[in-house]
Amino acid sequence: MLRLYRFFIHPLVFWSLTIILCAMSLSFILPLPLLIAKQFRAYAIPWMFVCLGLAMIFLIISQKKLMYVAIACCAAMALFLLNSFNTNIKLANHDNLHSISIAFINPSISNGHIQQIIQQIQFTQADLVVVEEFTPEWMELGEWLASNYSFSIKEMRIDPLGKAIFSKFNFTDQNIYKILQNPVLSIGLVSSANDSFKIFASNSLPPVTMNGYQKLKIYLDSLANTINSFSGPRILCADLNIVPWSSELLQFKSSTDFNSSRRDNTQGLIQNSLFGIFNTPKNEIMYSKNLECSWFQVMEDGDKNPFGIFGRYQLKF
Repeated sequence: MLRLYRFFIHPLVFWSLTIILCAMSLSFILPLPLLIAKQFRAYAIPWMFVCLGLAMIFLIISQKKLMYVAIACCAAMALFLLNSFNTNIKLANHDNLHSISIAFINPSISNGHIQQIIQQIQFTQADLVVVEEFTPEWMELGEWLASNYSFSIKEMRIDPLGKAIFSKFNFTDQNIYKILQNPVLSIGLVSSANDSFKIFASNSLPPVTMNGYQKLKIYLDSLANTINSFSGPRILCADLNIVPWSSELLQFKSSTDFNSSRRDNTQGLIQNSLFGIFNTPKNEIMYSKNLECSWFQVMEDGDKNPFGIFGRYQLKF
């Protein structure tokens, strides 16, 4: 213990560790235009726990200055991550008359049989089912949804960009916007209480190069302009394959003035995997300020593997 104390008290070691801890933390917080910084951003949560663990170690070996540095880095990371979720959300009292429920699923990431997916959809009794990665592989699921939901708009593709919306309510309008050759589904509907809603469905491939991130930025800017061209209650089901605290997504939420349905970053983690903490959920149901969320839950298959999310939204009076 005395040797460790003398090692860490050395000025070179102390300042080296301080600079490394601060620089690493800032690389997550600042929107650096570097590919390695954007890719490394996915590990923000583990890094926060690393800082916390180091603070405990420094406390044990009586290195108070390094402990304060590690705690400060941990606190800065925690405050930064809070912005990526709707920490102020308080589930509203459910108003069945003026609400609409949505199940946003990706059957391709489920380990269960198709019947398990159908059972989960039946359990939620969702008014709308939004399916991403809607490929010919899921023809049977599409047929079941079509037989149970009277109205639909579909863009079936052989790549992951296929998607579909199935609804119990008739559409007042429907469109498929092509942004950078990526289809965005848009529908308008009127609920049983004569309330109007605008629903959008979007997903994208994960960016792996700086050019990919630049295209994603252009895509999100165009998507924001499309969404902002409509007024009234709006809901977006999106899976952009970027972490919720990425600068691109935070800027998109700011420009559309959307709220996230998730209250913290543990909703949707893979619980039965040792490395589940590294797989931050990237699917979102976002909603406009004139709506409020009365219920949100993660949909899981029989192996406790999350394959979708469910939310209920109602007009804010």
